[in-house]
Amino acid sequence: MKEMKNFTRIGLFLVITALSGVSALAVDLPGFKVPKGGTETSQTFNVPSAGSLRVDVKVRVAPLVFIPVGGRSTYKAMLMRPDGTADGNSGRVGTTGSDFITLQLTTTVTCAQTGNWKVKVTNTGTENPQDGDVEFPPFNVPQLETHTTTLPAFTLNQGLDVVRFIPPAYRPIAPGGIMKISATWDSDVFSCGFSGCKATLTLFHEGQPYGVSSGGRSTGFAANAAGDPNTKASVSIFVPNSDVSGNWSLHVKAGSNGEIRNVKPTVTFVERCSN
Repeated sequence: MKEMKNFTRIGLFLVITALSGVSALAVDLPGFKVPKGGTETSQTFNVPSAGSLRVDVKVRVAPLVFIPVGGRSTYKAMLMRPDGTADGNSGRVGTTGSDFITLQLTTTVTCAQTGNWKVKVTNTGTENPQDGDVEFPPFNVPQLETHTTTLPAFTLNQGLDVVRFIPPAYRPIAPGGIMKISATWDSDVFSCGFSGCKATLTLFHEGQPYGVSSGGRSTGFAANAAGDPNTKASVSIFVPNSDVSGNWSLHVKAGSNGEIRNVKPTVTFVERCSN
């Protein structure tokens, strides 16, 4: 019975999370009190990737034993970057009494700004300074994402090459990242010998070979004829933000010693700010 209750709680949490638009990896910052006429900062929270960041700050005048006696006061909230500087674009000011108001802080995090952020709240102004209560609804931070797909299989006669365009959903995007392409294939051991038939993978960007000397090209051999799932060749290269736009494609060239069959390229892009 206890296990059933636990599963029910977990299921209810996931449903509420899905309906709120907040992921299961959401940040849940503890609240705090702002001293009268003073400033307080939140615990740090990690922003691992570049992207849009939004933090809602709920603030009110702290009641005296649940009795609203402090009147109205003004509060300012802003995001603090990992280097300790204030994100001026995110600053918001609001005046309230015993009812919570929400100050919505938004900014765009660059690759140079990833790391541990904070929220700073100040009881500002000279009129009626009051202690304040601060709360944070759970919120999302930009996350590293992986996009992967397997392209349709094909057969390639010896010495020939083929171009396979990479679908837009799996091409490099901002802020850049690691582009990986791996491939498996079969070949006839009788025509290729025990070393297997050869194939070369080359990544192309805007019709030109990309990063050939730094991971954008790979050659492998396959001597089996029974569908060995192990990778035969793989391309892996970091694509900076400056290169993410445009068309991307994979060029596969068969060796001169035999046909390669059931070629299955898998394309993976992992968002990263640096290599």
